[in-house]
Amino acid sequence: MSPRTSISIKDVARLSGTSISTVSRVLDPWSRQKVDTPTREKVEQAIAALGYCPNESARRLKRRKTDTISLVIPSIKLQSFAESDFSTGDNALFREFLEGLIREARKWRYSVKVDPIFDPEAPEMVVETMGYPFCDGVLYFGCTGWHKWRELIERKSVPYILIEGGEEAGASVNIDRAVGIRQAVRHLLEKGHRQIAFCSPVSVPEKSWSKPRYQGYVDEMTAAGLSPNKRLLMV
Repeated sequence: MSPRTSISIKDVARLSGTSISTVSRVLDPWSRQKVDTPTREKVEQAIAALGYCPNESARRLKRRKTDTISLVIPSIKLQSFAESDFSTGDNALFREFLEGLIREARKWRYSVKVDPIFDPEAPEMVVETMGYPFCDGVLYFGCTGWHKWRELIERKSVPYILIEGGEEAGASVNIDRAVGIRQAVRHLLEKGHRQIAFCSPVSVPEKSWSKPRYQGYVDEMTAAGLSPNKRLLMV
């Protein structure tokens, strides 16, 4: 049967011999696995036979959910990403992060919208578009001035995760930079190298993310019975 706008969830329930609530659960990625397989298959067959397309706008309005995640990133990061060949450095990592985020979101029928920050010290305009009816949750990536952001976002009661926010950032996901550097140094040591330099784009005290990298370098060299050569510290 060809799709018709008059086909409703009631028609699907009638054809499948189930209830409207059962059909609704099958349509919801969060609850579909709770429906037993034979019943779920009957509903799916009825949907296919009728050509039923749920009204997503109506479903979201009823549930007061947008099925959208906001990714907040500095505008300079977005510009760099757009102009890059994506193959090296931080942009390669960001591409991998973004692809993984979108793939995982799609598994749960979520969309990802990007909200660039043009002025990190004035977050009010971006925060105004957080929460219903704009998004259900927020990911902050590479943002500065976090304390201002946190106060505003928590006032709106919007779920959030800070990417690379440090241990004191609240709900955050962080990279263990010390372990990564130790693995890199160990690899060079296993190849027979002993004069290993440590390079950082900024001085170690200046950026908190440089400190664990430097400490990982020192720890691995020390564990191998080697003293870091100060002439090879390029910071």
